[in-house]
Amino acid sequence: MDNPTDYHDAPSDVLAAIQRWVQYRDYPGSFVTRLLCNDLIGTIRAADPQSLAALPILLRYLHNEVPTNCYGSEGKVNEWGEGPHPAAAHDHLILNATRKTLRSYLDAAHDVGEAKGARDQEADPIKRVVEASHAKESRFVEKHGISSAEYYGESGWSDAQDEAMREREEAQ
Repeated sequence: MDNPTDYHDAPSDVLAAIQRWVQYRDYPGSFVTRLLCNDLIGTIRAADPQSLAALPILLRYLHNEVPTNCYGSEGKVNEWGEGPHPAAAHDHLILNATRKTLRSYLDAAHDVGEAKGARDQEADPIKRVVEASHAKESRFVEKHGISSAEYYGESGWSDAQDEAMREREEAQ
């Protein structure tokens, strides 16, 4: 028999959706929702071929790895989904913070955001390459009076497209 804790043949996106459901109460798509609700017909209807083939593995995963209070019936799924969000456990830190602490936190977040924005603007490699390419083309046009594509006889089409255009012109 297979190792009961071996889930490598299950679709990783489905396992990730189940994990997000358990950890963050993040509602999954219809297939995983029907699976969690123990709705066999709905699960099969919503399954893609890969998920359907992995259904025994996914059921074994639910049985072995997922707490029973967050799956098994539509009622359990609804109750779990309406429960407190895990992040709420840390809300007391913000709610009980002093005005000075909150201002300090917001100032630091703003400074980090400004620094990151400036760094991203300078470090955008695509933008740098495009700007350098435009500058190089401008210098070429100044020197030769025409674009580099015209100078080198490039149409901007692929070779096959160029040949098809020539054949069409010759046929006319």
